[in-house]
Amino acid sequence: MKKKTWVILLTISIILAGCAQIGKLVGGLLTQSTDNLADVSMISQYIGNVYPKEVGTVEMDYFGDIWETGSSFVAVNFLKREGVGMYKIDGLVKVNGQMVEHTANGAYVVKVPKQDSYSIEVETVTGQKSSFELKPTYPIKIKSINGGSDIVDMNKDLVLELENPPGSEKTGIKVSLLADVAGITTWTEIGNYKSMNKLIIPAKTFQNPAMANTIITSVRTGPSYLNVERFRIGDEKAPNTGASLMLSKSLDTRAVQVSEPDDTFNNISVVEEINDFKVDLSKPNAYMGRPFSTGKTFAISSFAVRATKLTQQRTDVSSSSWTAGGYKYTQTVTTVKTRAFPQLPKERWDYLVNTLYADFERTLKANYNVNLIPVERVTAAKNYAELFPIEDNYSEVEYSGSYKNTKVLLPTSLGEIMQSVSSTFAADRVDSRLIRELGVDGLIAVTIDLEMPWFEEIDDISLTPRMSIRISGGPTGYTYGPTIYAQGVISGPGEEFDGEDLSFDFLEKTIRKDQLMDAFAKALNQLKKMEADYGYDAIWKDRYYY
Repeated sequence: MKKKTWVILLTISIILAGCAQIGKLVGGLLTQSTDNLADVSMISQYIGNVYPKEVGTVEMDYFGDIWETGSSFVAVNFLKREGVGMYKIDGLVKVNGQMVEHTANGAYVVKVPKQDSYSIEVETVTGQKSSFELKPTYPIKIKSINGGSDIVDMNKDLVLELENPPGSEKTGIKVSLLADVAGITTWTEIGNYKSMNKLIIPAKTFQNPAMANTIITSVRTGPSYLNVERFRIGDEKAPNTGASLMLSKSLDTRAVQVSEPDDTFNNISVVEEINDFKVDLSKPNAYMGRPFSTGKTFAISSFAVRATKLTQQRTDVSSSSWTAGGYKYTQTVTTVKTRAFPQLPKERWDYLVNTLYADFERTLKANYNVNLIPVERVTAAKNYAELFPIEDNYSEVEYSGSYKNTKVLLPTSLGEIMQSVSSTFAADRVDSRLIRELGVDGLIAVTIDLEMPWFEEIDDISLTPRMSIRISGGPTGYTYGPTIYAQGVISGPGEEFDGEDLSFDFLEKTIRKDQLMDAFAKALNQLKKMEADYGYDAIWKDRYYY
């Protein structure tokens, strides 16, 4: 099961990185036709000064024979906004009035001359239309790599001297190296950076790869290529589409010699017992893992409590046999044990939610000096209203409540994770949209599941807490996101009681609320120390924020 799950999630991660990276064969299985632009997430791209044919990436398959070194293209990609996959438009796609055929995987690509803007028109057979202009960005030029050596030693800083025309100050710079993925040649990002004439990429960056080094995935060492891309993300939106991204890119590519880094890692984590709670708190490596120093203002997007298995029944069957008068007799005894958590009014559970939230907020403010915007601002946000809460269809949930009507947005099972996956671009994903609208540095989502364990002593009752948490930030570029400050699970035994003590704070005592919050605070402090030791702040110093 673990292997199957890993394969599923790897496939999804490749799709979310961009349909051009998965190849025509696999992509064809994930491409459907549509005549409804409202279902579509559309990415319109200008790509200037493409690299030589000998680079040989899988992305070039979409261009075929029209690929020519230094030429320019317009590409329009149609992705599923809900679920995973791509769309072929049941209708017409035009660039500068010229009909563009579907290439593969929801992509429409055409070579274009250099000009100030390009008109794009999409019309479905049902009469839906979307038309807009796409403008190219400024060119970019690599003046030198490490002072002219053209050697990328991934154990040393990479110094790039770049030529940036006036006006390009607010554009982003993406740096990539060639990678091999299951026999396919593609680009892997080193990072997205602010536009500057001298870009110094710390050596530790190469220890934090976007793509894990495995048997089937690795950065290409030896003779290779380095690609520097200037990108501009437009504020314009394509009308009548579910979501759209206007993207303009200009490239410069150099042949380089690449050496392998001494070490790489995929994440940092705190896995230990604190206050008898099992803690598993982590963050991705510094490619996707965001240091706490980059976030000051956060929004609580979800704070939910669910109680399950509050009524339980166990059946024991025992048999005994004996012989009398030449006959064998068997007696079977069935014993049914039933136990239930005390019946409590909804208001008492709601009070627990409020006290848990108050303690959680105090813990954050006391330990990390963060600002939390009012929850009412979050729930009133336009994008928040468009979010669908995750429904648990697998557990026997007997109580479900949230702080100030926030939605359950944090998937805690594989089924919920699969339901929440989307192929849309990074800026259109749930966390990213809400972060931009609220003007915050990140979102915090918490789900606390309470489950009554079974004890042999029928009178012993407890609630076992399991706190799932995710603190996410916006993407650093246009491909991957959201970024992650921290995520994980803290779980442990509750405090047993005999079912008779229903004092005012018995619920808080039963779930060991104070010890739970203390374990969370200690684990997060350890994670912050680890990110400092692994150089997260230096790696993020010149990152491009979107």
